[in-house]
Amino acid sequence: MAHCSGKRLGPRLRRWGLEVQLLDVRKPEDIVRAFDTAIAQRADAIFVQNDTVTLTNRRQVVELAAKHRLPAMYNNREFIDAGGLMAYGVSYPDLYRRTAIFVDKIFKGAPRPICRSNSRPNSSW
Repeated sequence: MAHCSGKRLGPRLRRWGLEVQLLDVRKPEDIVRAFDTAIAQRADAIFVQNDTVTLTNRRQVVELAAKHRLPAMYNNREFIDAGGLMAYGVSYPDLYRRTAIFVDKIFKGAPRPICRSNSRPNSSW
């Protein structure tokens, strides 16, 4: 269940002997079909991209991964809160907090170099 980033990953992963199968999920009804396709194609694991359909139906996605005993990695912590195996991605609460700090500095007239960030946002594990 990946989108355009899966297309870019394909050539890199093939060097390690891995294959990317893009499973298009555009509406909630596509979720079960995507899992059926992954199982039929003997997928060893899945990586679920964060989009409106998968995030809104995260409990169903997590339950289907568990039902099919398919290791799944997500890029959003909300999937973990719904019972998912693991996630790696941007911590959105931290990103929003940092954005608010910079907006506050700008509104208070901070010079441009002060508003620059030298550190990367935290990632969720």
